[in-house]
Amino acid sequence: MKLKWTDYFYFPWTIWSYFVAIIVAIILFPFLFLGMQLGNKRIQYYTHFLPDIAAKVILFFCCVRIKIHGLENFDHHAQYVFVGNHRSYLDALISASCIPNYKKYIGRAELLKFPIIGYILRKMYIPVQRDDKDSRKWSMTQLFAKTSEGASMVIYPEGRPIQVRTIFAF
Repeated sequence: MKLKWTDYFYFPWTIWSYFVAIIVAIILFPFLFLGMQLGNKRIQYYTHFLPDIAAKVILFFCCVRIKIHGLENFDHHAQYVFVGNHRSYLDALISASCIPNYKKYIGRAELLKFPIIGYILRKMYIPVQRDDKDSRKWSMTQLFAKTSEGASMVIYPEGRPIQVRTIFAF
């Protein structure tokens, strides 16, 4: 496969994006760690909004601008189930920066293997192993428990970014 001249611009941009995400994660990790370790439910609740701030910072430094329309029709204290097509690796960052209420993500359990991100995901989100029936059942139990606590859910049914322009059935 022959690269076009514009393809060479993506590599430095990708390195910059990873660099920004790693720096923000390093700065934010002590606050997340302390907030999750404290037994106070109120502090743990507000700790869930730190990744939202991190997502906004990462998107800002990666020059991703988002326009949100209709936010005035959105009840910030109600519960919702947000379902979206997983079009890129930025989907989680964009949804974190745009959805203003308390939310939980349901994500692939394979992400738990990454050192810092895996720890955060283990504490703040709901992992699921799609191949394991017991894991799916446990994830549904966790989903119901978290919604009873007032959390909205964010789900990307494809489980990974898709590169085709069609919408898959789910």
